[in-house]
Amino acid sequence: WLAAMAAGLPAGAVLGAPTIAAIEQLKAFRRVYLALDADDGGDEAAARIEEALGAAAVRVPLPEGANDVGDLGKLGMPGALMLRRIVAQAGRAAQAAA
Repeated sequence: WLAAMAAGLPAGAVLGAPTIAAIEQLKAFRRVYLALDADDGGDEAAARIEEALGAAAVRVPLPEGANDVGDLGKLGMPGALMLRRIVAQAGRAAQAAA
């Protein structure tokens, strides 16, 4: 969450499994980018949110070597810049698929 805020992106955090109430709040947004942890828990949470939000949910795949957005700065580029780039790429891919 802090990494996304540092990148100038509006962000929220999902702590643990997303609740129905939390997912309902996300429905207020036209598009929700999901940059969750690159592990089974993150995949399960993303799938649950995607199921509820449909095309409004866009999964943001993290590059190899990053387990969460906080790890992006360790990959040789400022983390904020890398996060903005991968979110933009995910958005373009979602638009192309629509």
